[in-house]
Amino acid sequence: MTDDMKSDRLRARIAKLMDKEGADNGDERFRRAAGVLRGKRAGRPAVDDTEALAYAVDLVNGGCSRNNACIQVAIMYSPKPHAFDATKARLLRKLAHY
Repeated sequence: MTDDMKSDRLRARIAKLMDKEGADNGDERFRRAAGVLRGKRAGRPAVDDTEALAYAVDLVNGGCSRNNACIQVAIMYSPKPHAFDATKARLLRKLAHY
């Protein structure tokens, strides 16, 4: 068994113990540490806005302001009504780098 395989198995065992400890005492820090050991990235996953961003670019190229374009696109592509502001802000950030 190679050293890489040994360290992978050891990390998996420690992560399992940390998950159990976190579940037993309710401390989320153990679960987050277990996720780090498994190689999971912390935070929210990235949102694929390819289609929405392309539509916003078309609107801007058609003469619409960036803000108005992102408002229109956020209305169409927001997964839930309360996510409108976050979607609009995310599109504005991505449109600035486009």
